[in-house]
Amino acid sequence: MEVKNRDLKLKTEYETKSCRIYAQRMHIQQHCIENQDQILEDIQTTYVDKINFTDKLNTALDEPEKVFKIFDEWLEGYKHLEPSNFFNEYPTNDPFLVCNIQKPRDFLMDTLEYFGLPKGYMKGGGHWTTWKKKVLEKRKMERKRRKPTAQRQRRGNKRRRAKEKEEEQPPEYFDLEPFQLAFKKFILAGVEVRTQFRQAISNSPQDLNELFSNENGELINSRCQNIISIAKDLEKLKLEVPTETKKISGEMLECFGNVLYDKVEVTEVIKKEEVKGDDMGGKFGKK
Repeated sequence: MEVKNRDLKLKTEYETKSCRIYAQRMHIQQHCIENQDQILEDIQTTYVDKINFTDKLNTALDEPEKVFKIFDEWLEGYKHLEPSNFFNEYPTNDPFLVCNIQKPRDFLMDTLEYFGLPKGYMKGGGHWTTWKKKVLEKRKMERKRRKPTAQRQRRGNKRRRAKEKEEEQPPEYFDLEPFQLAFKKFILAGVEVRTQFRQAISNSPQDLNELFSNENGELINSRCQNIISIAKDLEKLKLEVPTETKKISGEMLECFGNVLYDKVEVTEVIKKEEVKGDDMGGKFGKK
């Protein structure tokens, strides 16, 4: 009887933990890791290789339906971890048990927000924030290669400025760069990296406590850490983990660590002309 109760307890714990939200995130991460080569290759061929600063066209990414199809194909074969029939026989009131009703695509986007994907990304949020910068850098390099005469510059001044202004306007097709950046961080934080990070912290409790306490080891409010920027302070510690792992430590803790923290919302006032790439309108924007 004792063995049976122990086995039932272990089975209940396994079934329950498998359907908690952080386990769901690990599950979709594993799918992404297993398919990362194909996903990154597709991004290269459908997006990176087709960036054109002149006509700004990309027929593979110019309609929402085409974009949704790409993401859905990347997630083909993935299924959410759902509560099994085990709970029909052994009901539970665990408040953290999750039955995921999101589309896999939407769940992936929500998860990638922990790794820097802009909010509202599928509707155009955070698109083309670096477009103008890249155009200006490209233009600067071209001017270094060819030095037009002053007479040519004066004659084509007005026409050139109009063309340059048009070039600086971002494309209307879907921007995969924000996804690419967040995705690479996401797959970097795999189970082996998380295990190594967890062991390094366990082996250096005193070093970690220094981030939150004074010289006497007392926790003090003035040393509260921002979980988003904690990586900067962790990089200063002598944890035996690669620098790249330390850089995504905040993201890992928030997404997979099941850590408790106080959430403080900070409102930043931005001048209208400084707003770039958010709520871009058009096919992928909010109307």
